[in-house]
Amino acid sequence: NAPNPFGAETMIRVDLPQPRHVELTIYDIQGRSVATILDEEMIAGTHEVAWDGRGGGGEPLASGIYFCILRTEGYRQAIRMMLAH
Repeated sequence: NAPNPFGAETMIRVDLPQPRHVELTIYDIQGRSVATILDEEMIAGTHEVAWDGRGGGGEPLASGIYFCILRTEGYRQAIRMMLAH
């Protein structure tokens, strides 16, 4: 993701070699799911998804470390992000 750390927004890049169902979920440092920012079928290629540091209900989240987990069929990747207000 870039920028990292971020304040208002960060962009998360997803590169897909073939069409896939993609899920991007944000977790807090305690491992609790705080937002799902993507859960859909996507075509092959490079995609950028914005996250504004808000939880699933639209509430601003506290500054701190969050993890973005990318899941597709047969693949999982985690990235560490720092939200700094």
